[in-house]
Amino acid sequence: MKKIATLALLALASPLFAQEEEKTIVVTARSLADTANDLAGCVARNCPPDEDVKATLTHAENQFVAGDYKAARQTLLKSVGRNRDDAKGYPVPVSDLHRANARIAAHLGEGQSYLLATLDSRSALKAGLPDDDWRVLVSTIEVADMRAKLGYPDEAERIYAEVSQKARARNWTALVWASEVRTALIQLNSPGTAEKAKGRRALEALALTEGAEARPIRLAAKVLLARSARKAGSDAETEALIAEYAAQGGSARPTLIFAEAIKQLPEIDNQTRANSLGKMAMDTYEDRWADVGFWVQPDGRVNEVEVLRSSGKGLDWTKPVLTSLTSRRYAPLKVEPGDPGFYMVERYTLTAMWEDRLGTRIRQRARAPRIERIDMTVEQKR
Repeated sequence: MKKIATLALLALASPLFAQEEEKTIVVTARSLADTANDLAGCVARNCPPDEDVKATLTHAENQFVAGDYKAARQTLLKSVGRNRDDAKGYPVPVSDLHRANARIAAHLGEGQSYLLATLDSRSALKAGLPDDDWRVLVSTIEVADMRAKLGYPDEAERIYAEVSQKARARNWTALVWASEVRTALIQLNSPGTAEKAKGRRALEALALTEGAEARPIRLAAKVLLARSARKAGSDAETEALIAEYAAQGGSARPTLIFAEAIKQLPEIDNQTRANSLGKMAMDTYEDRWADVGFWVQPDGRVNEVEVLRSSGKGLDWTKPVLTSLTSRRYAPLKVEPGDPGFYMVERYTLTAMWEDRLGTRIRQRARAPRIERIDMTVEQKR
């Protein structure tokens, strides 16, 4: 049950459907040439699918860190082609492969590929695991997360309800909580007053869940309630939550309590697309990323926010990112006296979803830009 809770409740203390979605990649110290050679050698000797996937993911993540998103995706797609039919015997590695492909597709603005790869990730698990395996249900939550992120909250809510029902029948409480808190957040973010109130009541109920094993969901619910209250102009719940963490000795790892939303860039209107700046507007989303570093201090405040490296012309688009990061409040940290805290690095990508327009076969970027985020913090031993 503990392992299920770890996976299912991952990132509940972050905006679940915002464009700051919590994801983590492993940063290696190995060169691109080394990981490329490892992968080529594995393929040449016709290595087993699990070894192929491991080498693929290592190299693709290395390419992603280097900023070559398209090469990373090609690396993943080639491995998908080699291992797609091996899901029955290697469901978890093949599922991981599709999940990585979905992640890169989102950063490239490939919405349809993001959708299909997320579904493929679940299908790989279902090919080799029983339908009632907890990992299948976790992947179904990921499918719902994807639908919510792409702008289909009603469909996501329906899927969460199905997961909750199946998990409840098997007494997998952590998966029930994971589904319920996501449903509550959709309701809390809906335009309807009644739905907002329903979501808040659900979070308030989750915040009162009893038992030591329920601590993660209690804190997650309190975090989301505190953010909602802060958006409405009240800091009281945020300060109470910070005091609660402090009274318990602090958090062993940075736990985000609040952050101002990243203010998105203005949409590109149809007139801009039609005039000579149209191509420039679409090129705005090509190869635009920045790695941002910052310290989370022992008191949970953020300091020394800076762009460490970036790609593409101009950094104006990162200003709202830096503003959001500076506003963050984390739970007080459990550190030794004199410890400066945790140093974190996050990758932000400026993109916009590709879409097909009626009356033309030429793909165009959506008018609304989006910022994708991924955690690239190196593990810090304490």
